[in-house]
Amino acid sequence: MLVAGLNWPAGRIWLWIPALGVAGIGCVVNARRCGRLHCYVTGPFLLLAALYVVLAGFNFVPLQPGRFLLVVLVVSVGACLAELPLGRYVKKA
Repeated sequence: MLVAGLNWPAGRIWLWIPALGVAGIGCVVNARRCGRLHCYVTGPFLLLAALYVVLAGFNFVPLQPGRFLLVVLVVSVGACLAELPLGRYVKKA
């Protein structure tokens, strides 16, 4: 959906908001359920990204699609790579 939105400017907002929202909610639920480290980072981040797209849809903030997707990709991959030195799961107290 993100790649399709990159190539379809008229439908970008309608594709990206649900895609980022569903992915963000899924990560938040997964972080709560099993404690994956990357989900603690990507869940809130993807929900904020969805909110940013909503604000861009109402022209409150500028949206540079290529740069936006690059940031989403870098943060998501960085969160997954953080599991290598820090461990895959967060220890619950």
